[in-house]
Amino acid sequence: MEVTEAPQRPREHKIVHVLLLACLGLGFLSLVTVYLPAQLEGMGAKHTPPSNPTPKLAAIVPKIAESDSYDGDSGDTSETEGPVFVFEPAEEAPTPPYAQPEELSPAPKQQQLIARRASPRQEQLLSPEEVLSPLGMDTPRTVHHNVSSLVDGSAGRQSTRGKVWWKAPPGLEEDVNFWKDVYSKYSTSQAIIHDMDHLNITFGVVDFSDIDNNPALTKGQKREMRRARAKARKAKVVNTLHLLHTNREAGVRTKLGRSIAQQYANINEPNKFKEAAKRVRAQTGQKDKFLAGLKRSGAYYGEIETIFKAYGLPRELTRIIFVESMFQMDARSKVGAGGVWQFMPATGRRYMRVNRYIDERFDPIIATHGAAKLLKRNYETLGTWPLAINAYNAGRGRLMQAVSQLGTGDIGTIIRKFDNPAYGFASRNFFLEFVAAREIVDNAQKYFGPIQYDEPLSYDVVDLPFHISLAEVAKMSNIPIDQLSYLNPAFSGKMLKGTMLIPKGSTVRVPEGEGSRFLQLASKGMKTTTAPLNHTVARGESLTTIARMYGVSSQEIRAANPGLRRKPRRVQRLVIPFD
Repeated sequence: MEVTEAPQRPREHKIVHVLLLACLGLGFLSLVTVYLPAQLEGMGAKHTPPSNPTPKLAAIVPKIAESDSYDGDSGDTSETEGPVFVFEPAEEAPTPPYAQPEELSPAPKQQQLIARRASPRQEQLLSPEEVLSPLGMDTPRTVHHNVSSLVDGSAGRQSTRGKVWWKAPPGLEEDVNFWKDVYSKYSTSQAIIHDMDHLNITFGVVDFSDIDNNPALTKGQKREMRRARAKARKAKVVNTLHLLHTNREAGVRTKLGRSIAQQYANINEPNKFKEAAKRVRAQTGQKDKFLAGLKRSGAYYGEIETIFKAYGLPRELTRIIFVESMFQMDARSKVGAGGVWQFMPATGRRYMRVNRYIDERFDPIIATHGAAKLLKRNYETLGTWPLAINAYNAGRGRLMQAVSQLGTGDIGTIIRKFDNPAYGFASRNFFLEFVAAREIVDNAQKYFGPIQYDEPLSYDVVDLPFHISLAEVAKMSNIPIDQLSYLNPAFSGKMLKGTMLIPKGSTVRVPEGEGSRFLQLASKGMKTTTAPLNHTVARGESLTTIARMYGVSSQEIRAANPGLRRKPRRVQRLVIPFD
């Protein structure tokens, strides 16, 4: 049996192998002829080009650029932790801030921009970059500031369509009228004694005319005498309020007591006279300052309105300047704010150069770009212009906190009910002051009569191909240094006196028609085209900010200062190289 069956097993194995190979072949044939074509056909169907194909990158980029218009934070000093609240605008949203310039002709773009800058721009709109950025040319160009809406008679016309947002909030009309009186009725030689919470309640006006007009007194003596007189008047009012609280019958026997009692007749508050005694305040009038600011505004205000229009912002926002500084170009506050827009140093550095040599907070044109960006950012976060304006003073974070706490974006409700130590008298009244200032600015002749505005500025702008001593070139060109100082308000005293050279690549404004001669004489001055400058490091300065200040790279400064640490030390002296 074993001998006869052994030869049959290999034959059976061969049959099985053949059958297996046949099955595998049939399976592979089915895969190739049926399954794969079906899958490939399905994939092809899925990748058929749609009827509305996705736009190319070139078509998307402009839209991205329109929405991403900021290069920094607002610099608020009162940011709070927590979620960011974004609200739907109550009025029509502004147009994109970077308006696209019209199609340029085949002529070189730089020449086109020179022509646009040199000609009046009543009907054409420059983008913010065109208004501000240098042309990168050594040849001078002439700039003419626009005529403002205050001068051409269009100030009272509404600059934007939609809801009027610059009116007094309901119930606060009397508060706005108080600020109108401050700006247009009472001068700086007068002070209104009033209740801080109820601005419609006043306790009389203190007059300082005899003190202010006394030539025998120094400024310090006048200041002390004014303070003493106001303090005495306030003390009299406080004593009368205390008397009304303790013995109303005795209090109303005096003329002042009767007047006070009558004004508080409709105030239903516990211990109203006692509490009012804590709120007595003196507000100095501003009529003469406001009028002087209107006259000065003629030089710059048209250009400022043009810049705001380029950012797509309502023209009315520019009236904030009169609340902040009365258009005093060298205005400085007690807390360190500076310029017509009153930027604090830390906030200013987010938008412009602020250091010991150049402080662009005091250049109305450059600072206006910063103010426009800050206000635009406030609006995008808070949703309404009243809140954005209030945030310019109180900080965006503080207004976000107010909205979150009260559950409303109504500016009137926030002014009346938001209770926070950091939201004091100045912040609470900022929007109300703006409403009053806008009314007066847009109807200036009604409040002040005919006004002689300063002429819009015209000047030549030169980009220095070398660093110079401004005092030396001024002397050679017979251009008064005071005139150069007026045209270049960002330059420090050191730059004006020549103890600090103006770096290569800087932009300098000179009287109209003097640009070419200024550059020619500057080239004959100190041999400073390739000589290095020295810089003493100040508090808060980094290598990056120093490099930006002089228009060189951080690497070039490191190469010129072997052994320099990553962060330069304060008062360390650095060599600034120039090619």
